[in-house]
Amino acid sequence: LALAGLGLGIDSALAIDTDSCARHEARANAQLNQVAARITIRAEGLDGGDGPFDLIIANLRSPTLSQMGRVFSAHLKDSGALVVSGLRPEEANALITSYQMLGLDCAWQAERHRWSGLVFQPIGAKNTVF
Repeated sequence: LALAGLGLGIDSALAIDTDSCARHEARANAQLNQVAARITIRAEGLDGGDGPFDLIIANLRSPTLSQMGRVFSAHLKDSGALVVSGLRPEEANALITSYQMLGLDCAWQAERHRWSGLVFQPIGAKNTVF
């Protein structure tokens, strides 16, 4: 996802994955696409020294997205956007409700092939994504 963002024009990216094979492939792809200098790839999650970010993208299953909500909201700029996918349509409303309690509004929602994608922004943020 970070490599796609770099390809679409973001300046720099932090990619986090617990899977060592995924990190290895991401590094190889960053080299192939000549963006290695613009990406940091690591296993450790977000911490107090990271961010805030303009954009956070997460393709995770619903339980993990729910658990990560506080981390995402704490690391997102007031004008930023959080894009999540990897959840089933029937899981979307519960995630929307839990993220609203964390100060994030659902700005966009779509479903395709029994998977959902959502975009959140801090409540009260001007719609900077669309």
